[in-house]
Amino acid sequence: MSIDLTAMRAELLDHLGLTTEFSNDDLDLLLNRSYWELMNKFPFRETEQSATFDTVAGEGFYATPALFEAIRKLSIKQLDATGDKWSTLDRMTAQTHENELNISEDARGTPTHYIREDGGYRLSPIPDTVYTMRVKYWITLADLDGTNLDTTLPPVWDELVLLGGVWRGWLKLKNYPDAREVKNHQVMLINFTVPVEAKEEEDSPYAGVELPDELTSI
Repeated sequence: MSIDLTAMRAELLDHLGLTTEFSNDDLDLLLNRSYWELMNKFPFRETEQSATFDTVAGEGFYATPALFEAIRKLSIKQLDATGDKWSTLDRMTAQTHENELNISEDARGTPTHYIREDGGYRLSPIPDTVYTMRVKYWITLADLDGTNLDTTLPPVWDELVLLGGVWRGWLKLKNYPDAREVKNHQVMLINFTVPVEAKEEEDSPYAGVELPDELTSI
């Protein structure tokens, strides 16, 4: 079973030999910094999402979903002799998009390209009718707090989140030897815990990591 935030806070204080010296907000920040680091380094399947939406004729800009971090692929549904078919839109550069706007800002048609901007994506050409779009994207998992007590990662990763909080706690207490020792242990465990899917797609950023004796990497 997974370890919830309440248990993580208690374990973190126990590892640091503290009782109430750190508030819950202090503990949550240490744990969330560990959580953020792991999410940034590894492409967890839990961060992959997919959604569909319909365009509006004459509207080119569409907002990204909640907790959106980065787009993986944007596709448009089309009908052909064999039935539904999804065609991937190409991403445009800002310069190309500006050049096209200068040529024909009012162009309408079936979207073939898109550009990311602000809190969404802009289609080009602007849809001339209703199209069904599918977006595949990565999200940022919600922070751990009083209303979100679980990481949503596979349970084996909860210990790694905790250990990341522990070495950051020792760092906050200026106990650098213990911080280094705990981080060494966390990295060792990570090397054996990288998601199988991630290993198949790319080398783990932590694979084969050797930490120096000094605390330069903390």
